[in-house]
Amino acid sequence: MVKLIVVYFRGGNGMKRTYISEVKPDTQVKIQGFVENLRNKRTMAFLVIKDITGKMQVTVEKEKY
Repeated sequence: MVKLIVVYFRGGNGMKRTYISEVKPDTQVKIQGFVENLRNKRTMAFLVIKDITGKMQVTVEKEKY
């Protein structure tokens, strides 16, 4: 099992960890958890992250070279 830490910093000294069950739509948050599933496509990657409160799908757009 791979541990993934996703961190977004927006000014200041960073952000407090947010449990997946507390995430609100259209907000930037820091989550920590384990990668339960990874689907790596040509232009995007989809990760299902799991913590003690639930699961969340994270979408990552890849850069074009």
